[in-house]
Amino acid sequence: MRNESYEAMKPIIAATIIELMDCGETTPEVTCEVVAENHPQQYAALGAVRVLALCREIHESSEPEQSARLQELFGTFNRQYYDGGLGDFTVLAVYDTRRFSGEVTSGWVDFPNRQIYILLTGPLLNGTGDCMTEYLLEHMAHAATATLGHKDKRWIGEMQRLRVLGAPVDHPRSSLKT
Repeated sequence: MRNESYEAMKPIIAATIIELMDCGETTPEVTCEVVAENHPQQYAALGAVRVLALCREIHESSEPEQSARLQELFGTFNRQYYDGGLGDFTVLAVYDTRRFSGEVTSGWVDFPNRQIYILLTGPLLNGTGDCMTEYLLEHMAHAATATLGHKDKRWIGEMQRLRVLGAPVDHPRSSLKT
């Protein structure tokens, strides 16, 4: 029963983190409190210590299916918009970007390790994840221009170039958390 409770709690915590991050941000402790309030039976079955540990674990993890989807999109976009010039980056869809950038952002480019982290977002709750595609393109533009800020003229020029090429970079939620 304990193992079943543990496995049943994972999607509850994951969905709670995504929802709270979409509202601004959260911590493992805050996530744990919200889970306790919204899912008291599951919380009691697993216990406070294990739920908090699981919250911490998920906050620090990536989501494999969305990471694979974004990695495939990276390859497509790299060929389509960069002629393969970005080379190899590993793309990870993560629950919390603060551990990479120090603040909640739509994503982060780790240049030395050639990784792009993209924040998991609320549309995942209904299965679309549509703004994550734009977040990926925004951070590919950062990789192409060796920039991190959305106010850098090189990055702005790169985003304009992508728009002209018809890249999907005009989603209404894009750049809200950059």
